[in-house]
Amino acid sequence: MRTFVSAVAVLVGLLMAAVAVPAMWVDRNIVQEDGFVALTAPLGKDPAFQQRLAAAAVDGLAASAGIPEAFTELARPVLDSAARSLTGLPGYPEAWAETLRKSHRLTFADPSTLPPEMDGTSSLTLDVAPLAGLVAKQISDATTFPLQAPGQRVAWMSESRLFSSFVMAGYECSSQRRGDGRRLDLQASSGHAKWVSQDYARLAELGIRCARDGLRWHLIETRPDHYDWRSFLPLLQAARDQGIQVVWDLCHYGYPDDLDIWRPAFVERFARFAGAAARLMVEEGITAATYSPVNEISFWSWAGGEVGYFNPGARGRGQELKHQLVRASIAAIDAIRAHMPDARFVQCEPLIHVIAGTQRAGDISRAEGYRLAQFEAWDLLAGRQ
Repeated sequence: MRTFVSAVAVLVGLLMAAVAVPAMWVDRNIVQEDGFVALTAPLGKDPAFQQRLAAAAVDGLAASAGIPEAFTELARPVLDSAARSLTGLPGYPEAWAETLRKSHRLTFADPSTLPPEMDGTSSLTLDVAPLAGLVAKQISDATTFPLQAPGQRVAWMSESRLFSSFVMAGYECSSQRRGDGRRLDLQASSGHAKWVSQDYARLAELGIRCARDGLRWHLIETRPDHYDWRSFLPLLQAARDQGIQVVWDLCHYGYPDDLDIWRPAFVERFARFAGAAARLMVEEGITAATYSPVNEISFWSWAGGEVGYFNPGARGRGQELKHQLVRASIAAIDAIRAHMPDARFVQCEPLIHVIAGTQRAGDISRAEGYRLAQFEAWDLLAGRQ
């Protein structure tokens, strides 16, 4: 059986976006063929998916069906027309169901029988031969040209990859000062800073090719504009050696002690630090890294600016802090792109749902306002506010 984890991850990610799936549900709806067909059947009714499905079914049909090369271009309009009408053809529901059954057998086949390019960790693999056969029959009936349906036609229904694997690891790298003044360093206390080579080697063994990790700004820049990369280079080099794509956090709640987060100098210093980090990565041979400039802006603005749980330890200034962190993130992105134009960026936020504890209109309104506040950082970054 092809890696069970891969099959489950792909299907659950595409169809459910679930975090945890009970084993009994997985067995009934993914491992069992009938359950798999019932679960995935609605994909065949999605217009965008239908277009890709039709294109996959028709693509290469001319070559596999034995159309002479000289007539291939002449046949292309007929093939395109058949692709557009595929989902409305008599027999489409049955052909789609048979496609799913063949795809299930393909997904759970013995790995030794599969071509090496079949990587189920990031794409949904379909055998669209039944659909290609439906197209071939339609064209044959309309033109009297006998088209031979392919016995197997494998298609990967996936978008271009943003991340190197469906499953992503994460190493806690918080480095804030708590309300009592104590500096946290989770990379050190978890042991990741010491055992980073082994940590990334283990990820590679498990087939996990993407992780979140971070730079500890307070250790790197102990003096303004002087950077000591000794705490970061072992992480960078270990990830590179194991082929792990990392989403690098540049500021995970912590910053140098001499900085006043409320002043413009914070934004300016952070931008220079981010640019210096990008320049170092380029020097190390990494030309297209992925960054999370400021981690969880909305949460930090609440925890550090509204209720004083950790630095900067303010109360009632959450919105002000949120605006400052957004400025810092945008400035860092600009600085990074100056050295690494192909860099990519993610803005990570915790996703929560808030409802009122009563049916009072005031409580409902406040709960909804609290729920919507979690999206403000994204709106500010996108220029919507």
